[in-house]
Amino acid sequence: MSPSATLFNYDAKLARLADLEAQMGAMDFWDNPDKAQETVAKLKLTKAQIEPLKAVIAQYEDAAVAYEMAREDNDADLLAEADESLFVLQGMMNRVELQSLLSGKHDHRNCFLTLSAGDGGTEANDWAEMLFRMYLYYTERMNFKVEEISKTFGTEVGVDSVTLHIKGPYAYGYMSCEHGTHRLARVSPFNAQGKRQTSFATVDVTPEFEESKLEIPEQDLEFTFFARSSGPGGQNVN
Repeated sequence: MSPSATLFNYDAKLARLADLEAQMGAMDFWDNPDKAQETVAKLKLTKAQIEPLKAVIAQYEDAAVAYEMAREDNDADLLAEADESLFVLQGMMNRVELQSLLSGKHDHRNCFLTLSAGDGGTEANDWAEMLFRMYLYYTERMNFKVEEISKTFGTEVGVDSVTLHIKGPYAYGYMSCEHGTHRLARVSPFNAQGKRQTSFATVDVTPEFEESKLEIPEQDLEFTFFARSSGPGGQNVN
């Protein structure tokens, strides 16, 4: 077992996953819909924790094999490949370590990010677009999937508002720190007098929740029918 597996309680997480899957396999699992949904959420969270650990362990084993082969064959090229594998491994472990700090109840979920230009007119629209491009670049680096839900352009340049659906392990945990008001103070390129201008943009980040679908068996439904009687002249009688 690799050091990373011990460090991040890999075996304990695998045992937890097996236990949750066993619970979901029970015949009466959906008898309590609320408890069932809670178990499903725990299962998704545990899987989100395990997958990056699997990748780290695989990378560690590949690097160990590469170093062993390079040592036996005294091969400089293989040694360079092993060094590259270790460099990649270090980055992966750093990310897993950071992910272990994302312990919020909804940190593991996908999220929606809404960016809106605030006070500042054209300058604010330009600032909002800068943030928009920054978020796209960051999510690409994180290998998150991004869907543009809506986008409104500024009157002259930039964007007025944009909403993104961001999908990936711990997307909400990583993006939630962006929630709030962002300020930019600079000499505006849109001001003929070259005056310093302060612009604002607001960012709202919310987790994505699964749609809860409750099915009630037909035999559990009770139908009650009411009939109205008519009096003279077609008037209803209560």
